[in-house]
Amino acid sequence: MPKRRLLLVLVGLITACKSTPTPVPATAESCAVGVSIRTQWQNEAAWGRPEIVYFVRMDKKGNPTTVAPVITSNDHANQVVFLLNAEPGWYAAVAAQENHDGRDRTTYLPAEMIRKTLRKVEPGEFAFLGSYELQQSRITTTPDAAQAHFRPLVEPNWNKANIITRVFGRSHYFLGKQYRVLGDHDDKLIARSKKHLGKAGWRFKK
Repeated sequence: MPKRRLLLVLVGLITACKSTPTPVPATAESCAVGVSIRTQWQNEAAWGRPEIVYFVRMDKKGNPTTVAPVITSNDHANQVVFLLNAEPGWYAAVAAQENHDGRDRTTYLPAEMIRKTLRKVEPGEFAFLGSYELQQSRITTTPDAAQAHFRPLVEPNWNKANIITRVFGRSHYFLGKQYRVLGDHDDKLIARSKKHLGKAGWRFKK
């Protein structure tokens, strides 16, 4: 292959691999929600950083074991995952997805942690749901009611899969058990988030 053609192919591949642009605000009242989660498998020293988070919109005193539907994040930067152009209301994170050794790994948050992330976002504002670290367990661990509820909502084809697919697909599915609220660097994460979103035209009321 000629060098010039090879260069063009490589440039095309690099461009294709770039993430999609940050969504711009649909209106001046558009809301933004963000959360920072890092995960760790019990036998691994390294931390994972999910780049996709699944959210739900629910009442302040809502039950995370029954609420639906799930809403997929649409941006991430600086260790924070965002849901942009969200409707005003109360939001919580329920699951997070990362890439580990070339494979997607989805971790479902325990009900208690889901309630910890619950925050309200007003029109034209940014709500940060907090920063957390979460220990992962395998599918063989018994899920709590929230994890059992959200699994088919996040992965609706799971219940239709045959037994072979389910057995070999277990490495994609993790349950979050022990978690810890971090918070030490939340102010920095919020500032970085607003700076990142500001480049896309987001201007928050406060």
